[in-house]
Amino acid sequence: MSGSKIAWLARLAPAAAVVAAALLVSSPAWLSGVPAGSDTVFHASWYTHFSEQLRAGELYPRWLAGMNGGLGSPVFFYYAPLPYHLTALLVAPLAAAGDYGLRHLAYGTALSFVASGLACYLWLRQISTRRGALAGALLYLLAPYHSVVDPLMRGAYSELWAFAWMPLVLYFARRAAAGRGPRLAFAGLSVSYALLVLSHLPATLIFSPLPAAYAYFASGRRAPAALRTLAGLALGAGLACAYLLPALAMQPAAAFADMHADNYFERWITFTKANAHDLHGQLLWGALTSAALVLCFTFITKQRRAHAPAGDAPTREISTPADPDAPTAATSSPAERAAHAEHDASTGDAASRETPSTAERDGGVGRGDGVGRVGRDDHVMPDDRRRELSFWGVAAALSIFMTTFASDPVWRLVPVLQKVQFPWRFQLVLCLAVAGAAAAGLGPLRRGFVSWRALAFASLVTCCWLYFWAGAVRRTYPDLPRPYRIGDGTLRWMDRSRDAPEYRPASAVSNAEHDIETLLQNFCGDLRREPRACVAEGEGAVTVTRAAPRSLDLRVESASGLTFRVTQFHFPGWQATLDGRPHPLTASRPDGLLLLSAPPGTHELRLRLEPTTPERLGLLTSALSALLLALLSARALLPKRPRRR
Repeated sequence: MSGSKIAWLARLAPAAAVVAAALLVSSPAWLSGVPAGSDTVFHASWYTHFSEQLRAGELYPRWLAGMNGGLGSPVFFYYAPLPYHLTALLVAPLAAAGDYGLRHLAYGTALSFVASGLACYLWLRQISTRRGALAGALLYLLAPYHSVVDPLMRGAYSELWAFAWMPLVLYFARRAAAGRGPRLAFAGLSVSYALLVLSHLPATLIFSPLPAAYAYFASGRRAPAALRTLAGLALGAGLACAYLLPALAMQPAAAFADMHADNYFERWITFTKANAHDLHGQLLWGALTSAALVLCFTFITKQRRAHAPAGDAPTREISTPADPDAPTAATSSPAERAAHAEHDASTGDAASRETPSTAERDGGVGRGDGVGRVGRDDHVMPDDRRRELSFWGVAAALSIFMTTFASDPVWRLVPVLQKVQFPWRFQLVLCLAVAGAAAAGLGPLRRGFVSWRALAFASLVTCCWLYFWAGAVRRTYPDLPRPYRIGDGTLRWMDRSRDAPEYRPASAVSNAEHDIETLLQNFCGDLRREPRACVAEGEGAVTVTRAAPRSLDLRVESASGLTFRVTQFHFPGWQATLDGRPHPLTASRPDGLLLLSAPPGTHELRLRLEPTTPERLGLLTSALSALLLALLSARALLPKRPRRR
């Protein structure tokens, strides 16, 4: 086998290892099925109706007509749609959906782990060797919040996809800060941030302060780098405005007050709940062990700096001339240095002018991770890695602080944080901190400059994570690899397609099981899911002649006029026309259904859920942002004209 093929395989091996680890961590899901976590019932119901309407030709199904027993739901006016689009477009053509789409969600979970591992490795490869980037990506996949809490205990399908986009945002933020392909890096930053917004809004709220701060510190505290990053994030938000603007502007139309009914924002991590078999115990031990790993990698770095040979200080330029008589920067005069530089330019001797970017990228070693000259900074910590460790140490401390009761004043002073619902979601940042610290600390290790005690402790913590994951898998899947069995109560809930409390219309009845069940039983005496009408006052008949997710056509026949209700929840945007003319429409009380009246005679009544003003403005903003991004990218791709002398 030729040397080029061996080098190519060496570069490909870490990525293959990341994919294998991602498939291993997600193997219980794609082997046996998605477990019945606290959110699984909602994701299964949403995906079932979302994919049905998508297959019917509706590109962005915001209103799910079949939810809540056929009463409808505005959930995707507020909930991010991208994970469901990806699952329906990438997974559905390759596999059967299974009951309630659970098989598609299982394969989508595996796909999210693969994407998150590769994105993390791509990001970390900028700051470390292949070995360090691989270690950081593996720890990112294995972190308890990522591998246990979200997929096995909570069933947080959309939040799993947020893990895939956060490292990608950091990757482009660092490239933009370093000035490498600034326009294309700017475009990548905007697109990756838009993908995050379109996947999980609470994760976006937690993560958004991080990229600008990361670019600022990674660039050596240069304000223009942070400003460029903020501009990229703003353009990314503009790309996602088709979803983001209605989700923010139309919140009064939904029951978001229910998000605070159980004091979600006061569910801190406490030491009194340390049982690793419990959700709160996993959250506690995951936070503590993650913080221990960050400290451990920092300690490894400090030890290596303390044992560095005298005189080995970080330099901004490393020179290893092939000719021992060649002049150096320290001993030559300016004229000699200029003549030497001109000689290098003519001979193309790149090896004698090795820059810190090459040395630092390969961990202080020449190309090939071990083949080539060793620079003087092999025994010291380059400035960028020290900045990485300092930054992620602070990020880890702040994320743990935000999950404890000590942060209560912050949550109360910044009410928008309460929309995060659960303080433990700040462990999203903690997972990134562990990956970044691992890559910065483990990448440039050399024999003789390693704290073996700290390294052994880090290995012990990693083994504990494996133990946490294996124990959670054993408890969740007692019959693995046999298909996972979901309880009858969960199946009944998914069959009735109940919404999460905060996503029902504000004027509708509570979506507790007994409330909607009572409403459906009292409505014309049956539980059919298709849209229908029931006369409330007067005599006559109302027939549904055509039904679609955002439109209904009815024929009304009455000798004296009548008032009737339609089995769809009232929501802003519903409009009615009677024989082609606008007709009044209100919400019935107390159930919140569509309430209409019709004069005597036979009439054609048409109901439409028209696009609201935030929907139109959001689509326009996304289109303009996409046009601006295309112009910036086209300018970056055009060949540069040679300058005239």
